Amino acid sequence: MRITDLQQVLLQASRESGLLITDADLLTAPEKSRAFRHLENHKNPAPYLSQTALVRNQMSQPEKQDPLRIHRGGLALYDGGKYGEAIDKFLLASQLYEKVGNFFDSSYMLFKAAECSFLQKEYETAIERFMKSAEIALGKGFDRFGLGALEYARDCYKAIKKEKSKEFSKLQKQIEEVKKKLEAQSF
Repeated sequence: MRITDLQQVLLQASRESGLLITDADLLTAPEKSRAFRHLENHKNPAPYLSQTALVRNQMSQPEKQDPLRIHRGGLALYDGGKYGEAIDKFLLASQLYEKVGNFFDSSYMLFKAAECSFLQKEYETAIERFMKSAEIALGKGFDRFGLGALEYARDCYKAIKKEKSKEFSKLQKQIEEVKKKLEAQSF
């Protein structure tokens, strides 16, 4: 058995035994030979994989953030009324989704962060986030979702009594354009 074959067997055995070893090169030569001997007899090298190798492995791998887990955590906080904490989760999830090219969920997380700001009566912040959510959604063809974000932004302007501002009239025109586009698509 060549050393690369041994490494593959060790990796497979470590996965099956639930250990975090992902690179057999982290094992020292004596550990490899003890694991190999044990593998020949028992098909499980786990007792001979040292804690040192496990610690070195954990330290060498950067912690990968899962946008879906963060997304769900934000929704749980939102449902529990912890809007400030939920905003942080939603914004982080939005960035992570955008990095992997999931623009719908990125837009949705911004929308949820904006909704939390709206519920906390932070209307200016909510407007910015709803507009960014709408920008992403409309830019990627999610027109109905983008329309919802624009309408929420309009509600924020109404809440701070800025219905006569230039931004409000510009937003109102944008909403009408998106509605016309959606009506044209439905025929």
